[in-house]
Amino acid sequence: AGVAAMGERSTSLYGPDDGLPELRAALKEKLRVENGIDGGEVMVTAGANQAYTNVVLSLLDAGDAAALFRPYYFNHLMALQMTGSQLDLWLPPSLPDLQPDIGALRAELEARARGDRPPLRML
Repeated sequence: AGVAAMGERSTSLYGPDDGLPELRAALKEKLRVENGIDGGEVMVTAGANQAYTNVVLSLLDAGDAAALFRPYYFNHLMALQMTGSQLDLWLPPSLPDLQPDIGALRAELEARARGDRPPLRML
């Protein structure tokens, strides 16, 4: 199968943004049969950066507030910049082990819930 795939023109081309139709159909069938989930859409990405960008472009509008946890890939910041969400971007502190500071996150969410700043649309 591998040798045959090497000879196919589509092997070295970019695929559809939402994934190969055959794979998406198989995943939807698996979700329907094994998990009882029906009627949704499935997206398969080439990696985490594409998935993150797809989520940002789907959920955020220009000016929406977002949090970006460190460490992050520069592509994640670029995705937020594409939507205009970097205008209200919160970069929460990290602990020495690079885990998010949950106390700081809680304080930020509470401040935004009080109306001190616009609510975060995406974490």
